[in-house]
Amino acid sequence: MSEIQSIDEVRGVALADFTPKRAVHTRIHHSKKAQMCELTKLVEKAYEKNTPESIFDSSATAPAQNVRRVYYRLLKNESAATNAKEAKIQRQFRKLADAWRLQTAAVSSTSEIVSNFYYYQIIGLGEGVVPYILRELESKGGQWYLALRAITNENPVPDEEIGNIKKMKAAWLKWGRERGLI
Repeated sequence: MSEIQSIDEVRGVALADFTPKRAVHTRIHHSKKAQMCELTKLVEKAYEKNTPESIFDSSATAPAQNVRRVYYRLLKNESAATNAKEAKIQRQFRKLADAWRLQTAAVSSTSEIVSNFYYYQIIGLGEGVVPYILRELESKGGQWYLALRAITNENPVPDEEIGNIKKMKAAWLKWGRERGLI
């Protein structure tokens, strides 16, 4: 068979005999996101023709099994993208945290420690960095409380325990465990 050249041809072929392998491996001149959207649409159309139970049933027909394969491929691709993004955040955090610790190692003033440029950059990484901060807090300690509060907009530390580093650490770690972040 000739190579498929356009999304419409992919859609036509995939809906005619639903061969997602050809659809996935065809060169499509769109971004990866557009490809994922198109594959998602193909899966949705296949769902219209089959009940969800029949698609995920082990005795499903060949087209339904192909839908299942595409569905799992979509999940895998989405998971890979998420893992890549998390790995990037983790690398950035590690680099910034090491630089922050190095620059503030001889500093005793908490206000100087938390006003460091690298500390602000860590806060700028957003919510994705919270699990890494919590793990760092658990293993090495440090003045992560302002960063956690700034990023999460929460403060699990009761007013009477503010200033008690051990209790503040315990409160944040408990908060993180309750949310499955550590």
